[in-house]
Amino acid sequence: MGKTIGHLPVISEVTVCVSCWSVVFRGFKNYVHPEADFCGCELRGSVRAPIILAMNSFEAHPDEKHVTIVGVGLIGGSIAAAIRKHLPSCRITGAGRSESRLKMACEAGLIDGWTTTFSRETLHSGGLAIVCLPVDQIAETIRQLSLLQVPGAVITDAGSVKSEIYRQLNRFQPVPENYIGSHPIAGGEQAGFEHARANLFEEKVCVVTPENAAEDQVRRVAAFWNRIGSRVFQMTADDHDRILALTSHLPHVLAVAAASCVSVDQLVFTGSGFRDTTRIAEGSPEVWTSILTDNGRHLLPAIQAAQQVLNRLSAAIETHDSDSLSMMLRQAAELRGMLRVGARTDHQ
Repeated sequence: MGKTIGHLPVISEVTVCVSCWSVVFRGFKNYVHPEADFCGCELRGSVRAPIILAMNSFEAHPDEKHVTIVGVGLIGGSIAAAIRKHLPSCRITGAGRSESRLKMACEAGLIDGWTTTFSRETLHSGGLAIVCLPVDQIAETIRQLSLLQVPGAVITDAGSVKSEIYRQLNRFQPVPENYIGSHPIAGGEQAGFEHARANLFEEKVCVVTPENAAEDQVRRVAAFWNRIGSRVFQMTADDHDRILALTSHLPHVLAVAAASCVSVDQLVFTGSGFRDTTRIAEGSPEVWTSILTDNGRHLLPAIQAAQQVLNRLSAAIETHDSDSLSMMLRQAAELRGMLRVGARTDHQ
């Protein structure tokens, strides 16, 4: 049914409908769609993407002894807090531009030390570096870290767009062999390490997108994310970006659109529906501008797909086609309900 990459168990021949994120694989507990052979969603067409599912039964892997976090904000701070919880003997160094913010993170107990410059001491021999910056800053930071040539060091990141990072790294030289792209699919609309949570990554998906890294380095990065609570998937950078365009980036665009339709004097009349739908629109404009532009190749077709659905909804409302409208509402409700079912089975 599956195979092993090195010592990392994987299951191959898995497909996922990137329109609804339904994994299509007979008999795989918690991820198989009830219809098994295909998801049945209207947008399936040619948008299935092959993936490799990395199961979380990793062999015993040495715990990280030193982790450098570049960018100690919400994600970087939460990684630090998770390390404190799950890997208490690991030393954490924070790196960034703001000396005052890094001092505050140190005083808060999230990091053990900090630096505003990169040197061989930043990474430490055999250490792990995690770049938690806006996606348009990640590639250059990876390049700078790789030029340090620290023995045994491995570099990963937490960016939500992967292909553009690899494209930028390939512009002047091959992608560093010690870089493995990562994306922990977790976060929040609030920025800053003050909102960091040690459990942010628990039971969340983390995608790794290795290109030319050695298998033992891929296993090491996957094991780290697994150690702080994540379920780890492996796929190509392009497949990741196509899927996340629909499951993460499009929802943000739709939240912005919904929030933009309401005037200030109408806010008093909003309820939980508006608040739930638009919550993520509060996300950092700086962070989301780079995400949306860097993944435009996949996001624009996703927006067009959403426009087609809105057109069908509009037509059904205009023509009083209650049957079509009811069917679309029911299909959406059933799909959304699968998230609750998945959450329950994950903890059984």
